[in-house]
Amino acid sequence: MSRLTRIALPLFAVIGLGLSSLALANSPVLATVNGKTITQQDYDRFIQENAADANAPRNEVINELITRELLSQDAARQGLEKRKDVQDAIAAARRDVILGAALAEAVGKPPISDAELRKLYNEEVAKLNPQDVKASQIVVADQQTAERIITELDMGGNFAEIAKKQSIDNSAEQGGELGWLDSQSEFARAILSLGLEKGKYNNTPVQSQIGWHIVRLDDIRKGTPPPFEAVRPQLVQIIERQRLNSYLLKLRDGAKIEVSN
Repeated sequence: MSRLTRIALPLFAVIGLGLSSLALANSPVLATVNGKTITQQDYDRFIQENAADANAPRNEVINELITRELLSQDAARQGLEKRKDVQDAIAAARRDVILGAALAEAVGKPPISDAELRKLYNEEVAKLNPQDVKASQIVVADQQTAERIITELDMGGNFAEIAKKQSIDNSAEQGGELGWLDSQSEFARAILSLGLEKGKYNNTPVQSQIGWHIVRLDDIRKGTPPPFEAVRPQLVQIIERQRLNSYLLKLRDGAKIEVSN
C-alpha cells in the first residue's frame, strides 16, 4: 500500500463520517446506556473504522459499542479528559482529522473522472513496450550441476536433449520448451531482465524456490498492455499521488519555512 493510502484512507473515513453526521438525528436507536443512545450511525461508523469486525455478529458489535460507551462515561465521571496526556492525545486526534480534511480536499476534489484515468492509461501505455517471450529452460537442484550444464552447452551440447535428461521442471518432456509467455507474467519479465539475445541462454544460473535455472530466449513478439480495468486502482493511486505532491509543493512554495540546526 502506498504511503498516501496509509495516511489518507483512515482520515478520509473520518471526514466521510463527519459529512454524513446530518443523518444522525434520524438514525435508529440500537441501545441506550444511562440515557445515552447508541444508533445505527454509531454501528456503521464502528464497522467502517474497524474493517476486521465487518463480519462479526451484530449483537457482538452492539455489545462492544455498549462497553465503549460505559468506558467513555466512566472516564468522564473521573475527569480523565482533564489530564494533560489525554488533552495532548485529543489535540493530536483533532489535528489528524483536520489533516484528513485537507487531504480529502486536495486529493478528492474534483472527483477523479473516468476520462482522467483513461488519459493517464493511454500515456502510460505509450511508454510501455510489452513483449511476449518464447523460452525454454533447464532446472536442476544445485548450482554446481547448473554450471556444469552451462559448460556442456558452451561446448555445443543440445539444449533440448539435456533438458529431457536432467531438468527437474515439468517442461523436461518437451525439451524444456515453455511456449509463449504473456508480457504481463512475472516469469516473462524475469526472462527479459536477463538481457538475452534470441537463441542465447544465461551463462550464470539463476536460483529460485524450484532450483537453479538455465533459460534460453527462443523468440520475442509484441505483447498486449494490461486492460484498463485491471490497472484502474493503480491509476487512481498515481493521480492521488500527483495531486498530493502538487498540493504539498504549493504549500511549501507559499510558506516561509525555517529549519533550526
